[in-house]
Amino acid sequence: RDPLRVFYETLHEQVLTSEMAAV
Repeated sequence: RDPLRVFYETLHEQVLTSEMAAV
């Protein structure tokens, strides 16, 4: 498993959560 890919997936989820919370 690529740790870098996991990092970006987690970061992407955090961004989506932040955008949803901001709305």
